[in-house]
Amino acid sequence: MWNIKSELAYISSNYGFLSETIIKLETPGQKLVKQIELVTTAIEALNSIKGSSVSNSILCKLNSVIAKNDRFEDLKFIATFLNGENSSNDTEKYTINEAVAFKFAPITLVEIERSFSMYKNILRSNRQSFLFDNLSQVFVFYCNQNI
Repeated sequence: MWNIKSELAYISSNYGFLSETIIKLETPGQKLVKQIELVTTAIEALNSIKGSSVSNSILCKLNSVIAKNDRFEDLKFIATFLNGENSSNDTEKYTINEAVAFKFAPITLVEIERSFSMYKNILRSNRQSFLFDNLSQVFVFYCNQNI
């Protein structure tokens, strides 16, 4: 039977990297290649952890989530294509322009949720008297600021 201190030490030593990885994935404007690299590195690190029933249940959950996300393999394929690692002519799924459009595609919903929050803030009920020129300037400001 483990006590709290040993459980916390186990979690910190084996899963401490996850918080850093999540923060990096939430950073806006990252390239798809970098995001896929972060996720695959985290998956490899999680697969290498042994030693407890906790690690087994975490691996089961991870494999379940990855199995349900059938588009992750597509994103990995596009990332290898963008990184120049995929030299095959297997471009039946995506045209070159479609693959290039994924260069900065976010793989998390954080950026999307931030944009909805920004637009909700801009389009508040007390801002109904905005002229279109002023509204467009506010949109440009919000879209170009560093979050």
